[in-house]
Amino acid sequence: MEETLEINGNLLILLHGHGGWGHYFFDKIDHTLRGYRLDRYKKYLTSRFPQAHGYIFGHSHFPEKNRLDGRIYFNPGSACLGGRWDLLSSFGVLKISAQGEIEAEIKPLDGYTILNKSW
Repeated sequence: MEETLEINGNLLILLHGHGGWGHYFFDKIDHTLRGYRLDRYKKYLTSRFPQAHGYIFGHSHFPEKNRLDGRIYFNPGSACLGGRWDLLSSFGVLKISAQGEIEAEIKPLDGYTILNKSW
């Protein structure tokens, strides 16, 4: 369900982001009623992994790259779903320099469409 990575001095947590089936259920209800909000994931991630320098997560299919309180929150979006009808399909690139500087980039898949489960 999760992977801990240490890269050039950065402790990164790689996980889906839903936090178990109970959290998943309530998150889906909240998302339906109030839309996407990073603070839902931020609260869960920082309480579950307080030592991390960054979080790479999915679940919402919503592309996200934010630095808050010295941590990076990175969701590459979805290459096949786009998250919602108003979001483009995307993927993410995370670069970590030898000095430990993290650069995150969301790459939209403009001009590409999925037809019969193929690009």
